[in-house]
Formats: sequence, C-alpha cells, structure tokens
Amino acid sequence: MVAEHLGEVFGQESVTKLYAKTWQVKEQGLSECENKLGDSMCNRETFKVSCQIASMALKDRIAQVVLKGCNFLETVLKTHESQSIDI
Repeated sequence: MVAEHLGEVFGQESVTKLYAKTWQVKEQGLSECENKLGDSMCNRETFKVSCQIASMALKDRIAQVVLKGCNFLETVLKTHESQSIDI
C-alpha cells in the first residue's frame, strides 16, 4: 500500500494526517513531512515519495492544502537540487 511506503520515509503518524478529512490536519501532516526533509534524506526513494505526497496535495479540493502542497514541492525541489542524485 502506498501509505505504508510513505510512512517508512516520513513516519506513519505524519502520513496518516495526509489522509485526514479536515484540511487543517492535512496541512499539519504536510508541514511535518516538510520539516523532516533534509540533506540526509536526499536520495532517489525520498524524492519519489515526496513527489507522491506533493501530487496528492495538489489534487486536493481545498485551496489551503493545494497551497501547502506547492510549498512542500518547492522544499522538495530545493532540498534535492543541492544534491547530485540520479533520478
């Protein structure tokens, strides 16, 4: 299952929030995932999982979640741009 794989990278509690019904909880989950991104996590798998999270957020019907998804994607790209990873 996708959620389990996301949980391995970002932690199950944060990923569970991404699937919440309320936008505030989804936004909190995105913030937690964003905070966990760091240079130590720059690898192909993290990049792929991060893009899955961003994709979910950008498809949401709530503007706040979409905006947070844009911020999350920006952080993902900035984090991985500083590293030479073979995607």
